[in-house]
Amino acid sequence: MNDGVQPGRSSPRPLTLMLLMALLPPVLLAGCEWPRGDFNGDGAADLAIGVPFRDVKTIEDAGAVQVLYGSPASGRLNEGGSQLWQRQAPGEPLNLDGLPEPAREGDRYGSALAMGDFDNDGYADLAIGIPSENIKGRQDAGSVNVLYGSSDGLTARGNELWFQDKTGVEGVGAPYDLFGFSLATGNFNGDLFEDLAVGVPLHDTSGIENAGAVNIIYGGISGLSDVGNQIWHQINLELEILSIDNRFGETLAAADFNGDGLTDLAVGAPNESTKRQFNVGTVAIIYGAATGLTRQGAQKWSQGDRFIIGGDLDNSGDRFGSALAAADFNGDGYADLAIGTPLDDWGGQVDSGTVNVLYGTSGAGLTDERDQIWHQNSRGTALENQARNNYGAALAAGDFNNDGFADLAAGIPGYANEGLARAGAVQVLYGAEEGLTADGNQLLQKGRDGLSGQPHPNDEFGVKLTTSDLNNDGIDDLVVTANGSEDITALGAGSLYVLYGADGGLRAAGHDVWSAGNPGLPGGPKAEDFFGTAVSGADGS
Repeated sequence: MNDGVQPGRSSPRPLTLMLLMALLPPVLLAGCEWPRGDFNGDGAADLAIGVPFRDVKTIEDAGAVQVLYGSPASGRLNEGGSQLWQRQAPGEPLNLDGLPEPAREGDRYGSALAMGDFDNDGYADLAIGIPSENIKGRQDAGSVNVLYGSSDGLTARGNELWFQDKTGVEGVGAPYDLFGFSLATGNFNGDLFEDLAVGVPLHDTSGIENAGAVNIIYGGISGLSDVGNQIWHQINLELEILSIDNRFGETLAAADFNGDGLTDLAVGAPNESTKRQFNVGTVAIIYGAATGLTRQGAQKWSQGDRFIIGGDLDNSGDRFGSALAAADFNGDGYADLAIGTPLDDWGGQVDSGTVNVLYGTSGAGLTDERDQIWHQNSRGTALENQARNNYGAALAAGDFNNDGFADLAAGIPGYANEGLARAGAVQVLYGAEEGLTADGNQLLQKGRDGLSGQPHPNDEFGVKLTTSDLNNDGIDDLVVTANGSEDITALGAGSLYVLYGADGGLRAAGHDVWSAGNPGLPGGPKAEDFFGTAVSGADGS
């Protein structure tokens, strides 16, 4: 239930104009910019924050989503007009502004988030993952709630609930499928409307338990619809399945890797095993086409199967593909892909973690030419390689220094700050013509180098990341989740740090800290709410 009266969705663009735009060939649409991060169309980016473990009255872990709106005047997020979206407790009267489904224990509403303009009306819309929702009596089958933007922000009017048993949607829902565990948006068919990819990592495929799948729901004039929807898995992509529990779809990232003007989809299967090694992990690439995503040219990458840097004799348990981020790190016009392997035993240190980077090319898409691997011992960085740091457990990309090259933030939630176990840190690597480099790299930690706050054990600063231009200056900013709390009476309440980009890179000066305890936000900090478990800005999720 949101905290203010919401009118209906604003009128879309004239139908004749929309039809004309829809008929344009995809090549003419490549330069279109989407209002990805602005729910109310005021020109300032907004931020969605998942709090899936929040209780709704006495209903444990029902979940909620906090929405903060940007201000064109102040150039900052602010409490004014903020919304708290959550389902209503049984017995409460439904109203026009409430979500139609009742709150239920363990639903974990807000476990995943993604922004996109599905109806191309100029207002960003929000997809909210509810992977633990019971659907038609099937426990944890999962669903996705979609809220549409308007001149007054997100509204419940016309909101949709998507799941595999919905009429016309590909796939059959089953217990513990976790539909909505991961989300990504992009223009996969080039028709002016953004589309939604939904990860279903525990979906059984052809009798193979927890093989995983991804549903694709396409946008249109009226928003998302079941027209042309798809389900992808490793069988219909003709990518061999070697074991159960691959969890294809656990992670997602969308970008144009081959420069054809259509969005492509990267899909992580971090539990995939080979004949000799368990949970090595793979990443599949499904390329866009005028008819939507297609198996033509599909790729599968792993440290064990492809000769990319980082493969060794034993990749068991590494979970390659546990995090993904896509952007153009070398400025050549083709998106590149960063792949987190947080349980990689680099340099003999257990679960120290690594990040592989594959670069995009014309036509062929991602290749292993000029690929890179980054870790805590990378030359030119000040990090010390330590066990269980989980380097690369979260990834986000944006141009933080305004030089035209995308940069990469890598979460290190296990990093020991001042000897405090799992206090956490984030490393920032800056892009250049040759790709990511160590030049000017930064290590961000609570209480260090101008960042406020006192680090605590298990803060896990860097466990989630996203990027957006939150002060409307044309330079990307970085949002960092710390699952711990500043308030020892509410351990696990969670907080978010917003660091602003500048011509010299991210700066600690003037950063903002957000939590449920900020004045003006409803609810207050509560232990183990984990504010920021999911977070979505304009440029990532």
